[in-house]
Amino acid sequence: MFSLRSELRRSVLTHFAAHRGHRAYVRRLAVTLEVDPTNLSRELAALERDGIFQAERDGRQLYYSLNRSNPHLKNFLAMLEETIGVEGTLRHALEGVPGVESALLCGDKSRPDPTSAGDLNLAVLGKPNRKLLAERIHRAELALGRKIKLVSSTTEELRGSQDPSLNNTMYHIRKVFPEEKPISGVK
Repeated sequence: MFSLRSELRRSVLTHFAAHRGHRAYVRRLAVTLEVDPTNLSRELAALERDGIFQAERDGRQLYYSLNRSNPHLKNFLAMLEETIGVEGTLRHALEGVPGVESALLCGDKSRPDPTSAGDLNLAVLGKPNRKLLAERIHRAELALGRKIKLVSSTTEELRGSQDPSLNNTMYHIRKVFPEEKPISGVK
């Protein structure tokens, strides 16, 4: 049976869910995740035995990546996305931040999937505690290993915005907090 109770396992899976084509060797990944390389090596070997990861030797380095030949990988990643992937991590980061009404993960014209590689564009609506929001977003950046471009405004400010840079990133919107429901008045 597969478990997500281990914080290290969640960190590894979150990283690879956010960087799906990524392959990494243990020491580099340990630095990225800020974890002990010995424990990480054991965890990656266990995930390889479970069929989630594959290992490939290149010279003296052993590289790990998601096992694309696993027929259940697509469903597994979809489940991870909801719980500990990009959306789940952002949802968790925003929980308990006073003043956050909702949050939108946005793509741009050239990137229809707002969770695909690169920086994440996050619009937070409401009047949040800015210091706590900044701390939580920073932790989410570390967990995901990706930069989060944050825009914070009220719903009214967003609807009336003439800011071209904001309008260029407000495509392919996916609501991540508090739940996925469309917001009227936002394209």
